[in-house]
Amino acid sequence: MKNTLCCVKRRTAGLTAFLLVFFLLFSWGIRGTAATETIATDGSFEEDDVGTDAANTLDFAIDWINEKGNDAATAVVMEENEGKYLHIEGFYEIYSYDLFDEGYTFSVDARTGDGALVGFFVRSGRNPAEKFPFYEWDWYVEQEGKNGESGIGGSGISVHLMTDGVRVNIKNYQDDGSHVSNTYYDFTGIEGYQNPAENFNKITITDEGTRIVISINEKLLATVELSDIGTYETDTEKPPVDFVYYKTAVLKNAAGEEVVKINNARVVAEEYMSAIGVRNGKLDIDNIVISYEEEQPDPTEAPEETAAPTANASTEKPDTTSTVKPAATNAPQEEEPSDSGWILWAVIAAAAAAAIILIITVIVRKKNKNREK
Repeated sequence: MKNTLCCVKRRTAGLTAFLLVFFLLFSWGIRGTAATETIATDGSFEEDDVGTDAANTLDFAIDWINEKGNDAATAVVMEENEGKYLHIEGFYEIYSYDLFDEGYTFSVDARTGDGALVGFFVRSGRNPAEKFPFYEWDWYVEQEGKNGESGIGGSGISVHLMTDGVRVNIKNYQDDGSHVSNTYYDFTGIEGYQNPAENFNKITITDEGTRIVISINEKLLATVELSDIGTYETDTEKPPVDFVYYKTAVLKNAAGEEVVKINNARVVAEEYMSAIGVRNGKLDIDNIVISYEEEQPDPTEAPEETAAPTANASTEKPDTTSTVKPAATNAPQEEEPSDSGWILWAVIAAAAAAAIILIITVIVRKKNKNREK
């Protein structure tokens, strides 16, 4: 009976020690795991008055820069069937204020009858000093290019709502012409696709890094697989498109079958943006959203103070031709260091002391009982 009691006490002490170690490791794991939060822009126009210019909208203008190609271009809030949207006419471009180096999702509800002249871009670049607007024609064929077609924009992957289907276009490099050309594939017979001139269709483009996923009305349309990062030598003399690119692009349909492969793509590999280009056409948009995951700081630590932006910052203030001034970003609020850290360690220390005392007590009692025998 004495041996049984002593054995039970030893097991109890061992269990206590095990639980202590487990608690210590678990607590450390929690402290070392960073939480993530999904950030999404507000792309609705319901809070704006009818007739409001895009530059003066409450939420949209915070995340998107709007620029007119000429004075005749317009972008104003309109209403139809008790729903509001942004109506664009003329030469106009919209591009994200933020630049990206990681995955994100760009989605928008769009209605247009101008197909190839209205593009929804991802993985695009924009040199503030030497612009290539998203509504601008690349003039490839017009400058005697023989290996492709002309189109809008200078870089990236663009989606176009055509009458009979959806076009996915990949900007590319050519040795002749303007050196900026296009390779595209028209997807037809798309389930759920509605006449784009009369109905809104939802475009969703997810950037997964080396894979772009394109969906129409929540159904997979195509993917683009990217590889082979590099530059093009002639671009040093053409600053508007002088970026680091993914050169190889493989376009596949929803079944995973390859439909286009090129090794001269102009798909920007770093510090890229999303955009919309309208070349002397009409476009209605609503629910234009960019969403991405952002790592949150450990709640027990105060966030590092963000340095003031410099003149060379990648997300610099738009130049004076912009028709909208991006809202200033509020500096992160400083948090007081949490007291929970030292409390946690105090609890652990107390538990460790209790376990040690228990073990010593069991050993002493065992020795005393052995002496009594």
